Amino acid sequence: MTKEEVMTIATTHILLGSYRNQLTPMLKQAAMIALTFAKQPTLNKDIMMSRYRFLVNLMSKEFIFHPRTLVQDFDAILRKLEASYYLVISDDNISLTTQGTTLMQFLQKMFHPFVLGYWFACQYTLSLNPNEEISTTNNLARDIQDTVACRIAEGDLFEYDILSLNVLENAVKTCIQLGGLVNNINKKVLTANQSALTGISNKIAEIIQVPHTLREKPITNGKLVQAAKL
Repeated sequence: MTKEEVMTIATTHILLGSYRNQLTPMLKQAAMIALTFAKQPTLNKDIMMSRYRFLVNLMSKEFIFHPRTLVQDFDAILRKLEASYYLVISDDNISLTTQGTTLMQFLQKMFHPFVLGYWFACQYTLSLNPNEEISTTNNLARDIQDTVACRIAEGDLFEYDILSLNVLENAVKTCIQLGGLVNNINKKVLTANQSALTGISNKIAEIIQVPHTLREKPITNGKLVQAAKL
């Protein structure tokens, strides 16, 4: 499959995904809770809160959250999920019930493309020369999109939704917001903060399952290279 064919197919996937995305604002808080579990049936409440806070900051360009009421919102959604028998809260531990596991897996799958797209954006930017200046947010997003299309064409990735330029531009803006990219207003360019980007990327990888095919072929200076086999 060529990159051009990938982009043609992606148009249909993104269009169909727009109908799904109409539901995501209503499910956002429950989805953030779902993602915190990261395939674990039980989680410490403090760890969950830390991951929830990170995800809210990460997804702030995609959805509207209220930072001032973050803790109250967190406690409220936990109470709702517990009252609906999706969760069991015991002291400082929170566990999934059988029906809760089904719901959480559904929400994780629905929101996975968003979070994976952000991880890919971090990885691509980390691959660039540390001293390289990036002209604009839009240009960087398009370069990332081009690389995602190559990965799909090579069979390393199957989530066409990640090709959404809107998602990738939001990912770049979030990297700026979280300190992974520094906006030099005078030069009108972006520069990468390698340490911050690595931190963001690692936190995402703790929460979602990154396809092993993406790990096997690292990106170097914006280009795909086959990892050496030992």
